[in-house]
Amino acid sequence: MRTVAILAAAALLGAIVLIGVLGGGSVGAPPLGGPPAGGAGPSSSGGYGASTGGSAGGASPLPSGYTFYDDFDGSALSPVWQQNFNFEGIENTWSRDQASVANGILSIKASRVAGDGWVSALLDTKGTWTQQYGVFEARMKIPVGRGLWPAFWSYWSAAGNESEIDTMEVCANPLGANDGNDITVLHTTTRWGHGQEGHDTIAPNLSDGFHVYGVEWRPDRVVYTLDGVEVSRFTEKPHIPKNPMPLIVDLAVGGSWCGPSDSSTPDGATLQVDWIRAAP
Repeated sequence: MRTVAILAAAALLGAIVLIGVLGGGSVGAPPLGGPPAGGAGPSSSGGYGASTGGSAGGASPLPSGYTFYDDFDGSALSPVWQQNFNFEGIENTWSRDQASVANGILSIKASRVAGDGWVSALLDTKGTWTQQYGVFEARMKIPVGRGLWPAFWSYWSAAGNESEIDTMEVCANPLGANDGNDITVLHTTTRWGHGQEGHDTIAPNLSDGFHVYGVEWRPDRVVYTLDGVEVSRFTEKPHIPKNPMPLIVDLAVGGSWCGPSDSSTPDGATLQVDWIRAAP
């Protein structure tokens, strides 16, 4: 669990789920989904389609069934991706220059800097695209190394209140390091106000290839999936986030939860993202 802006640090607590990873999913597979409960459909700030054969960084028509779609097939990162968030207690600073697009892949690279530190990238759509309810998914390949912390998540705050959906967090430490909080543990968390419920899913090495990390967010449930398989579910309706939220993807380094980097942490460790999509 990260500390966002003024948030207080929190330990992730939750149930442990065991799963055998099925694989990276089909590149063209549509997101999971289902009819919204109670007749409440998603509210979006507007559809967005990027890098689908148009000019670099330009928006293209959305494929049918999606409200957001970026497959990173252009030659530059779309301006839909900004950086509006920061969080405390990590070893790295953020720079958009650490994110690049080539050969249909978004690469977020963590690089050592002179002295003692790192620079990496956090990308979000806070100022360009948000959605209330629906399905959010990303197909990603994560690096492995001490202190590496890739994540795909959403966050909202206003007037002292906050909500967060962590679709995917992995402390990508080598197997057995960091007291077992390592590359085999997928963390999923629903957060509200001063409370949260999290689950740990134990899987084979999550750096072994591309995997699809997803969440189905409805007024009465938040369902987390790995390669299309449900791994956890949150159904405490009063605490389910209700405000439109952006997409956020980042690769952090260090912190008390994932542990510090060391000399073995690879300089240039890269989170690879094949696509990020949202649906009603």
